Amino acid sequence: MAERKRMANHDGGRPVSKFVRLTEAEAAELSIAAQREKKTVQRYMVEAGIARARGVDPQAARETITALFKVEHQIAKVGTNLNQLTRHANATGEVLHAQLREELAQLRHCLDRLEETVDQVSVEARP
Repeated sequence: MAERKRMANHDGGRPVSKFVRLTEAEAAELSIAAQREKKTVQRYMVEAGIARARGVDPQAARETITALFKVEHQIAKVGTNLNQLTRHANATGEVLHAQLREELAQLRHCLDRLEETVDQVSVEARP
């Protein structure tokens, strides 16, 4: 299991503390949710509360971030393939048109997905 990361330090620390009473069921549910995100229960509660106060849906934000990482990975793969095609063309003088068209189509697909994700974020960010 990956180790939890500490929250960033703030000048003067965090001088305000809150005491929360929970039922056993609430404590168990929070503990499971926090473990799933590799956070302490306290950090999970703070982040969830602040996200809610700001009108952010944490699940939607996670899904958007995941989608962006997938697109980033796909674009990196296309970039690698384009570099290999370029290296081949420079070394042999032969341009592999079919593969180049395929990679450019994949790049267009990635950019379309990126645009869709950005549009979705823009819609979610509107008040």
